[in-house]
Amino acid sequence: MVPLNGYMSCTQVYKSIQRRVARGLDEDDVMHFGTYSAQEHGRSVYGAIPDPVATEHDVEQGTTLAVSYHPATGSVILTPVNE
Repeated sequence: MVPLNGYMSCTQVYKSIQRRVARGLDEDDVMHFGTYSAQEHGRSVYGAIPDPVATEHDVEQGTTLAVSYHPATGSVILTPVNE
């Protein structure tokens, strides 16, 4: 999970994610929120962002998210960005 102090630019987000993925995700840095069911809509699949995380990072409907993938762990990383 990429730590945020407010919002980051797209470039900052991608660079931060690249650094984190390059060194791998530390299990101590991961917060687990249980399981959720994915929902399909058209050609996309959606998942839930737990309310505590959404609230802390001001994520609401319409918020732009950078989407990254960490192949070693199979993790999808969503990071709010300021355009």
